[in-house]
Amino acid sequence: MTLTAAALAIKRGDHGAARDALVAAWKVRRSPAIAGLVDLLDPQAPDALTAQLAAIVASRVTASLANLDRLAKVDDPRLASWVLAALADPPFCSPTSGPFLEALAEAIIRLRDPRLDARLPAIKSILVARVTRKPIYTSVIAILEKGQKKRKPLPPAPAADAALEASLTLELAPLRSSLVSRDSLLAEVYARPNDDAPRMVLADFLLERGDPYGELITLQLARGREGEASPREQELLKRHGKQWLGNLATVLRFNKSYSDTEFRRGFLAVADFIFKIERKIRLVLHDEMWSTVETLENCYEARLLLTHAPLRALRAIVIDPILASELADRTTPFPGVTHVKLTANLPNIPIALLQRLFPARETLELAHLPDLATLDRLGIKQLELDQYCAHELVAERTAAHQEFIRNLATAPPLVDRISIRAPWSVYPGPPATVYVRAPRGYVVA
Repeated sequence: MTLTAAALAIKRGDHGAARDALVAAWKVRRSPAIAGLVDLLDPQAPDALTAQLAAIVASRVTASLANLDRLAKVDDPRLASWVLAALADPPFCSPTSGPFLEALAEAIIRLRDPRLDARLPAIKSILVARVTRKPIYTSVIAILEKGQKKRKPLPPAPAADAALEASLTLELAPLRSSLVSRDSLLAEVYARPNDDAPRMVLADFLLERGDPYGELITLQLARGREGEASPREQELLKRHGKQWLGNLATVLRFNKSYSDTEFRRGFLAVADFIFKIERKIRLVLHDEMWSTVETLENCYEARLLLTHAPLRALRAIVIDPILASELADRTTPFPGVTHVKLTANLPNIPIALLQRLFPARETLELAHLPDLATLDRLGIKQLELDQYCAHELVAERTAAHQEFIRNLATAPPLVDRISIRAPWSVYPGPPATVYVRAPRGYVVA
């Protein structure tokens, strides 16, 4: 019995023999549990198929399709796992991607992998969101759905096999807990977007496997935020950048002369949005890739993103009355936001909201004069006042402005710096005057 052979091989530490025995067992019954054990053992004893799978995706669709075609007669759960992962994160989504994506769909149907059942809804959503041409994704989905209906249900495992599978799963549990995966390393980057250490670990992991993304991360970390991009870095982004954007490629401009989308330290940092993306943005609102974004450019659906997306590295935010109301229901803070701007239509300072959602707040930008007594509660270092208003309100606002300035001379120094522009209605407006903390109030810098 192949499962027994696998158990014996594991006991003597022969991971390659154990994997091969489990592959043979999988061919008989297509058990998802056995497929999972094969995936666990394969990194411990890589063989020719391991290398072939790593080399399927090339820079062009035609070359990648040729690499995949070479495995057309392979019946192995590792190929099925690779195909499922590629369908869930398509390496190509352009108008020329049809033959490759259809080949992926045909491969997973040929392999009769029951894991497709649970993953198909998510795969369909990703294909619709990311593939640029409707005829392509509808064809791929049709292949998957038709094949899924024809596949016979997985028969129950014989009692002896079920017991052996459970025993093997228990025996390999330590291997599972110690296995480092790309997904786990990515999760660490997304959890700590301001820390370079997780990015370095991920880069090393990818470089060991010949993944060009590891090279990009390494190059960008080496030059820092301000350094110039090298020709090699530009070449990598031109060739692979859209793929590295993942699901977000459907809503962002990239690799165009007018695009401001930018990778920094190996990850998406500036997101420049395509016009009119409401339907597609809803499909990617919760994608973890938003975690590294520092700046949103031309985002006409900003309200949706700011209320739902995991924008852990976002540095600045503009809040209007509607957004203030919607943010009240958000439970996750913005740990990277240091600059908060309240618009001209929001005269009241939502102090509780600032304290809860923006723990790193340093600068508050207002369009209205605040009550100086509230500054102590804001927990900020800098206050910026830009008092643009309608022409007929300039005189009234100027009087209030002058009184505010007089009060500053004797006000307790509650923030380090106050930058204030007098009321104005015609561009470019007056320059700002900066007041800094002094022992007895504020003085002009």
